[in-house]
Amino acid sequence: DNQLIEDGSLLQQDKASCLPVYALDPPAGTVVLDACSAPGMKTSQIAGAVCGEWVAALGGSPPPTAKVVAVERSSKRCEVLKKILARSRGECVTEVINEDFLEIDPSQHSDVEYIVLDPSCSGTGMINKSGVENVSPTKEKL
Repeated sequence: DNQLIEDGSLLQQDKASCLPVYALDPPAGTVVLDACSAPGMKTSQIAGAVCGEWVAALGGSPPPTAKVVAVERSSKRCEVLKKILARSRGECVTEVINEDFLEIDPSQHSDVEYIVLDPSCSGTGMINKSGVENVSPTKEKL
């Protein structure tokens, strides 16, 4: 039990899930598109990165050019994404688009400077935490 975790200021995230954003290292004030964004942990991490030193919980305004475009094709997963972004306060710099990444119009996002594309969700992995191989994903899970 930690107050920072309870109020959404700190999110617990699997190490593998953190790596794509860590490797990209988007500077503060940039625009990043998260192509397969649900459930929202990486999207929240991106929001924190583009905000730099600004912290939503402390008030004020984020850098004026900081923006995350979160694209998620599943309506159900998109709702989860919105809830996680609200909890992490990443929603203040994030535009959520419930559409297939391959169908969005690039001209509508000409300000995008970086893209995170993690379609299988690196935090899911090929072997679960117990060391047992996962079975083939069902259509619902995809």
